[in-house]
Amino acid sequence: MTKSILNSAYHGLQITGTKRFSHNFSVKDLYTFSKGIDVVNTQNSTTQVATDWSNIDLDRGRAVNDRTQSAVVSGNWDLKYFNSTPRFVQAVIGGWSLTAIDTMRSGLPLTITNGVDTESPRQELQHTCVILRIWHP
Repeated sequence: MTKSILNSAYHGLQITGTKRFSHNFSVKDLYTFSKGIDVVNTQNSTTQVATDWSNIDLDRGRAVNDRTQSAVVSGNWDLKYFNSTPRFVQAVIGGWSLTAIDTMRSGLPLTITNGVDTESPRQELQHTCVILRIWHP
């Protein structure tokens, strides 16, 4: 029987709000506070390998695509000001709307490495040593 040794976890809080104003204007807000945890990123990289496949939890930490905070704000304004105009004008310029969407996310983590594995005596197991890892929510 085959058993998977890789696993991931995602924890998140999602909040959504909608407000409809007068004069055909509405706003929708979406906010996510989350945390993605992963072991070795084998999905997006063919060169990344585990430090020790017999103890995969050594490489467990924040996922490569983890974004702690994410917010999306959208506004929609229906331009229904041509209802009393002739049918030709309604057909040409009626039914339009203006929409704006803004997406904001926290950034990628910064990882500083020295490029050389100083702890591995064997050449085929070369890994970079992490000197400093900075997480900014």
